[in-house]
Amino acid sequence: MNRPHQHHDRGSILIMVPVSLMLAVGLVLATMTLATDNLESTGRESRRLQAYYVAKAGIERQVYDMKKLTRSAVLTDPFAAIDVYHDKKTYLGCIKMAASPAPPNQEPLSVGGNKVDVRDDLRDEGIELAGNFDVSIHIEGYDKVDPSSMSNSKRFVTIRSTGWVPDRDTPGAVSHTIETTVLVELSASEVFDYAYFINNWGWFYGSNIDANGNVRSNGQFDAGNYRPEINGNPRYVGANGSDLYGYMDDNDDGVKDGTDGGIYAGWDIVGTKNVGGMAGLEVAGETVNQHDFDSNVDMPNLTDLTLYEEHGKSEGASVKIGGVEMTDAVYGDEGGETGNLVLIGTPTAPIVIDGTVVVRGDLIIKGNVTGQGVIYAGGNVYIADDITYVNGPSSKRPGGTSEDDVESWLQANSGADALGLFAREHIVMGDYTNSTWRSNVKSWMNNSLNQSKEDAGEDGIPNTKAGLDGIMGTADDDVLEGDGKWTVEEYSELHAMLGLIPDGAKVGDPIPGTGEDIDGDGQNDGAFDLSELDLAANLNGSNWGGNLPGTATKYSDIATNYIANFDCALYTNHALAGLLYNSSGDIRFNGCVVSRNEAIIYNAKNLVFNHDARLTGGGDNFGFFLPRSFRKIRFVKTWDNVPNIHWDEAAAQTGHETY
Repeated sequence: MNRPHQHHDRGSILIMVPVSLMLAVGLVLATMTLATDNLESTGRESRRLQAYYVAKAGIERQVYDMKKLTRSAVLTDPFAAIDVYHDKKTYLGCIKMAASPAPPNQEPLSVGGNKVDVRDDLRDEGIELAGNFDVSIHIEGYDKVDPSSMSNSKRFVTIRSTGWVPDRDTPGAVSHTIETTVLVELSASEVFDYAYFINNWGWFYGSNIDANGNVRSNGQFDAGNYRPEINGNPRYVGANGSDLYGYMDDNDDGVKDGTDGGIYAGWDIVGTKNVGGMAGLEVAGETVNQHDFDSNVDMPNLTDLTLYEEHGKSEGASVKIGGVEMTDAVYGDEGGETGNLVLIGTPTAPIVIDGTVVVRGDLIIKGNVTGQGVIYAGGNVYIADDITYVNGPSSKRPGGTSEDDVESWLQANSGADALGLFAREHIVMGDYTNSTWRSNVKSWMNNSLNQSKEDAGEDGIPNTKAGLDGIMGTADDDVLEGDGKWTVEEYSELHAMLGLIPDGAKVGDPIPGTGEDIDGDGQNDGAFDLSELDLAANLNGSNWGGNLPGTATKYSDIATNYIANFDCALYTNHALAGLLYNSSGDIRFNGCVVSRNEAIIYNAKNLVFNHDARLTGGGDNFGFFLPRSFRKIRFVKTWDNVPNIHWDEAAAQTGHETY
């Protein structure tokens, strides 16, 4: 009676087992499908992310190459090398294989009928990455200005980079496009944002040093545990008249309250525990106005003064004393002009400067000055005694550091006297013929921390061979420093083909300003020699123009070491040296001090550096043409995930995925 029922139960079990098995198998298959989809999705997202970084590498590589081009630019046509790339498509890189073929429908950069195919391997910490990138370039403003015009000062360069993973020729490859616009700008150098700037190792060895303005060195900055007073001020990108713009929030506090500025160094900042002023300010145990390991600021190259001569001529520049013209825009370009010039001003007959003047030889200057202008010297600048403005600014500095304070001061002093003295070689302060002067300067210039030999390595700064970690044999070593070789780039056949070799140079010649050519003159300079500070010609009327007194037969007849006042902006990419005395008062630099090597030996109550605020933000308010250099390339706009218009057709043909 119960068997059928039992059999029925048994049969039910037999039926249920296959159903469960089918459900289990289905679940496994569904899970496997889902896992496969997730895996494929994960892999696709990974490739997309990698394509983004490959595209980004293309942008960064192009910006790096443009930076290299600016270092070798000739200032009379500064954008010649960059303009070559206008509206060109340049196949720049293959991350994995340098020999990868050019992409379809896209030719390498073509100039003058010759193809220039620039390729490069890119690695991330030595690890090869799969992918390649293509870059196209558009330059706004190209061909719209006269290359010799002073308005030819900037280019907005739009760079479009597409990254491909695993590569552009693989069906199903993933791509990512980034487009960015950068500003490449030639302007007054950023070195003039500082009261004291040294393109080497900087030091404030003295408790009676006052800096009213920012101080900076491209190497280490050392206060030697002395007690200098350093009160910096905010920096700005630029100025439209007295209107400043582009406030730089260097202390990263998120406010523009005038508390930014201080000490800056491309290397470390040491010995500053006793520094006073805002540069010594601590917040939560940290100094907020000391900025170490900051990127270096390039020095202008004064090897070729043609740009400044042309500018001076265009504005009708001149120097007069007592109503008599000492020179027009250029001294040394006409018959009877020796090339060396003496300018001595007095209260009743001051030096009247108007515009940009170039003295092709040495310049000796002292006394009273009025007007607004600058003098570039092809040799040395000798400051024989005080330089004093007749109608200088109403005060040495603005009353405060806020933007309103500075702009009000700029407006009030826009017409005040302003003088710049810029030397292609050295600036010599005081009577260099004095034996005590020579002994002190020689000792300091030969200090191991003040090296000037052009064997300073890739960064141009001596004593950095071991890198930031201070350990030899690691990846950050500056292996070129002290190797006994002068390592620079050379003009190539490519430069010749593109017409980028200046007159007088040829293929194989050094490119001025590249590698270890620190001063940009294209010559391998050895260590500093005291004889470089001697006058190039005997002091007499046959060798010197200007208003040299007839009674002067040697330099000590017109020079002294008792100098207390420098109303001027000073610049040299070599040595700035002097032995100065004013034991009962202050020695004041009212403008700026900018040099490669510095040897200021002094005996005074205080040594004071007052930054002239008219030099802020490009120096347009200083009233003359400051030395030009390329600013850091700045990113203006960036568009991500831009539709890849150029590659849409190719993507449809090859099955590429455009992202």
